[in-house]
Formats: sequence, C-alpha cells, structure tokens
Amino acid sequence: MRTIAHLLRTRVISGQEELLQVLMLQGVETTQATLSRDLRDLGAEKRTLPDGSVRYIVPEQPVQAKVQRIQSDLLRSAMTGVSLCGTFAVVKTRAGYAGAAAKEIENQAPQMVLGTIAGEDTILVIPSENGDAQVLCEQLRAAMK
Repeated sequence: MRTIAHLLRTRVISGQEELLQVLMLQGVETTQATLSRDLRDLGAEKRTLPDGSVRYIVPEQPVQAKVQRIQSDLLRSAMTGVSLCGTFAVVKTRAGYAGAAAKEIENQAPQMVLGTIAGEDTILVIPSENGDAQVLCEQLRAAMK
C-alpha cells in the first residue's frame, strides 16, 4: 500500500485502470479487487481539480493507521470470549458459530487480520504483520458489547 500511496501523492492518476498499469510497469502485480480494497484502506478519494482534471487524493494519515472499530451484530451474538495467546488472539463462540464469526472478523478488520482458523466454537486469529495482537483483542472484546 505504501507504493500505491506514494504513486497517488506524486502522480496525477485518475482511475483504477491507470493505476493498475502504472503498478504493472513498476513490477507490482495486483488484482482489481485488491487494488479497490487498498484504495479504500488508504482513504483515497477522487477529486476534481480546478483545471477540471480528476485525480486520486490520499490523506496524509491513511485510514488503516487509525484505530479501527470492529462492529457487527453477528460477532456480538456469536462471541463469548477473547483471549490473548502470545502473538495470536483466540476467540470463543457459541457452538457452530466459529466459521461465520471468523469470516466476519476477516471482513471487519482486513488490515489488522492476516487470517483466521475456525473450529466448532473456537477461532485462532492471526494478526497481520503490522498488527498488534493486544489491540486486536481489545477491538474484539469491544465488539462483544
């Protein structure tokens, strides 16, 4: 995402297709879906400039750097507990809810969570490389309320 933010701050890029082409020229392979998610996470917005041209604008502090709140009715009703285990979070759920809750955690916090492994009533949450397991646990506990 740093590459995308740098490109958007230093070049006039008006659309995702153009950005994909510039990334490919720099040897960065990505998909349209990943690019869309990265643009959203960066808080990139299209703006019309005074000369009438359109370009992406990226805020100085990316959205992902801000503390994210995980909010979900599914998580609120499914989760029964959250524990910190070393660098991982362990989430306990009602029986049969772990799979759906794991997917919801991944959807709600894509920049905080690298992945999840779900059983019947337990989820192992693996924080992203830049993620902080303690902050992730706090966010998950807050989602239970």
